[in-house]
Amino acid sequence: MSSKDCRECNPNPEAQDGEALHIPPCFGLDPNCAECCKVLTANNRARWGITGKFEHLDCECHMICVQDVLLICAMDNQYVDIPVCLCDGTASCRGSVVGPFEPVSCEAFVTCASEELQPDCDGVNIRVGFQAVVRCDTTFVVCQSEVFRKCNFYDFFTFPGGEGFPNTAAGRRAFQEIVRKIDGSCLDIHIKKCDIIDTANPRIRIVFKLVNKLWKHENLLVSAIRPYGGKYLSDRDIVVKREFGSPQMIPECNNEAPV
Repeated sequence: MSSKDCRECNPNPEAQDGEALHIPPCFGLDPNCAECCKVLTANNRARWGITGKFEHLDCECHMICVQDVLLICAMDNQYVDIPVCLCDGTASCRGSVVGPFEPVSCEAFVTCASEELQPDCDGVNIRVGFQAVVRCDTTFVVCQSEVFRKCNFYDFFTFPGGEGFPNTAAGRRAFQEIVRKIDGSCLDIHIKKCDIIDTANPRIRIVFKLVNKLWKHENLLVSAIRPYGGKYLSDRDIVVKREFGSPQMIPECNNEAPV
């Protein structure tokens, strides 16, 4: 295929003269949708496939069913040490052992995650599994560990108000009153670094941050733009939502004894 053919098959959105580039911005836009409209430039619309034949994008009121976050617990600078990551020697064909090698670097991954309300409704129990891949000169060692953390009621703050709960009987009751409405949770895990903290007695330290969000199913009215369906719905506009399965999906941890 010639370079001319490539240009014709994959035209540069910056140079297109198609209708997508001539769709005017959101006219008479409600300020609630101004941020969304700002990113819907002509070039971005072409790149994102927003090519509907409508005169302009409307900021409309939508009723949506979503997970509405009510409580947040953030735990920064958490760490787990894995003391068993050793760079063992390897037997050669002559019978001698080559190595052992000193660990050079490591990289950490999340292998599982789970959370559940405490039996007394005083907080949330969290389990996270980590895997450390340690490079030892030209070889690799894989080590795993699971950590257990508690987000107690006095560790949570309300959203969007940001109010906390004092570590008192009154604070516990106030937290439990909100928990009565909770349907589920989501857990944000941010791995900050993976360090080798001792080469003589190798140990791997994974530093991470946890953010636990408790939500309830809610029907909300929001101001939003429907970029693909235009102003009116069509039976040809079909949206399919699906969560990726294994191995992309991070599974729940086994409820084993806390580490």
